[in-house]
Amino acid sequence: MSNLTLSSEELENLTGYKMPSCQVRWLKERHWRFELSRANRPRVAREYYLMKMGVTKSYDAPNEPNWGALAAG
Repeated sequence: MSNLTLSSEELENLTGYKMPSCQVRWLKERHWRFELSRANRPRVAREYYLMKMGVTKSYDAPNEPNWGALAAG
């Protein structure tokens, strides 16, 4: 499996269900975006999962102002 999508175990932990059809129902009831695999198993993007769970990406903010932006203006 790819790190881009949740694993079967992670989906089971998220939804509380082992059966893909129950996982799909859980996801639909909560308005989660997902795609179905050829085997009709739900696939949830890891980035989407993190966003729904309230995890935000942090970034390194520069310690100094961008003085060049002032000179250009």
